[in-house]
Amino acid sequence: MSLLMADFAGAVNQLASFAAIALIFEVSLIVILFAALAIGLALLARWLQQKLIGPIQAAAPATHNLSSKIDRISGKVIDVVVEFHSRRAQVTAITNIILNYLLPPDESDQD
Repeated sequence: MSLLMADFAGAVNQLASFAAIALIFEVSLIVILFAALAIGLALLARWLQQKLIGPIQAAAPATHNLSSKIDRISGKVIDVVVEFHSRRAQVTAITNIILNYLLPPDESDQD
């Protein structure tokens, strides 16, 4: 009986060793995968800094100048449109006054 227990204990010990090796292998694989992911993200961040963010930051002053020019031009256009509509309203009002003075409305039309 003790020989059978010794064999069983040896088998359990060997299975525990295999399980420990497998666990170490799995944990090592997960660590390697996370390290690869971290390296990939670092490379992506560097590439984005060089290829995308750098040129955008270089073009920012010119873009700001262009934006301020567009603001000034659009303000001038709005002023011209407002001036045009106010002059049009003045002309319409003066024309109505002159036409009402020259051609007064009939008294019969108002009834």
